[in-house]
Amino acid sequence: ATLAAGNSLEEACFFANAAAGVVVGKLGTSTVSPIELENAVRGRADTGFGVMTEEELKLAVAAARKRGEKVVMTNGVFDILHAGHVSYLANARKLGDRLIVAVNSDASTKRLKGDSRPVNPLEQRMIVLG
Repeated sequence: ATLAAGNSLEEACFFANAAAGVVVGKLGTSTVSPIELENAVRGRADTGFGVMTEEELKLAVAAARKRGEKVVMTNGVFDILHAGHVSYLANARKLGDRLIVAVNSDASTKRLKGDSRPVNPLEQRMIVLG
């Protein structure tokens, strides 16, 4: 499509590589949305990925909505990450353009899972998911 649009072979390869970079970060067979490709090509730091503060999250959600993206959210403990978590998050991601994953606090995790939990503190759980 890039070549048909009049771009050079070098530009087509650039876009293909950017798209491949997005796809390898997904579970299973997947496609790349125009928004994801645009974000990858522009290398946006403000795309709202990874661990962020509440204020950064508010700004990222507002920007995503302004671009017409559908924002979905889920939460969990995600203490000992396993295939069930990965599948759950992959399915949640399919429901919108942006997935927000909220992570339960250490105190909440202890109440839900018992005194021996969490195994991994909140900051580490967020880094693994981010």
